[in-house]
Amino acid sequence: KKTSNDYNNKKIGFFGQLIDRKGLKDAIDVIKILREEHHLDVHLNVYGASPTDTEAAIKLYHDYAKKNEVGEHVNFKGYTQSAAKEMEDCNCIIFPSYSEAQGLSVVEALSVGTPVVAYDCKYGPSSMLKNDYNGYLTPVGEKDNIAKHIASIIKNPALREKLSKNAVLSSKEITNKDKIFDLWLDLIN
Repeated sequence: KKTSNDYNNKKIGFFGQLIDRKGLKDAIDVIKILREEHHLDVHLNVYGASPTDTEAAIKLYHDYAKKNEVGEHVNFKGYTQSAAKEMEDCNCIIFPSYSEAQGLSVVEALSVGTPVVAYDCKYGPSSMLKNDYNGYLTPVGEKDNIAKHIASIIKNPALREKLSKNAVLSSKEITNKDKIFDLWLDLIN
């Protein structure tokens, strides 16, 4: 198990489709805020593909990052079949989705002990994240607030370690099959 000292790489992960509603432009903006206002040497690793044209989507978002002067700090890694391993290597995951059905990336990140900072969009993240327990929720569009939470995780290894331990515990609770079955029974009855 990694300790708080293992997270000095300042690597932030984004896992999701390369489509506008997933908020990748917001994630890029957060990297700029973290670098310029919080003076952190952070990098964004982007894992994902486009449902239509991944190459065109990467070019679009890479051009956006370059225009915002953080192009060299945003790395497009493409689709990965080892998301959990990549998530485990991140200081935290940014999940700036504008709408969500059920954010599987959130559960995956929590299961490997990686805190998540997310928009409190309709459905998904709010059922899995608790502020200052396993990550942070912030109102949709509040990029400065996301940056503030990520900065606090990076600057405070003890906080990062606490969030990590609680992330694993909460993922077990979220994915507990008996609890889920009971919820379905309550819904049906």
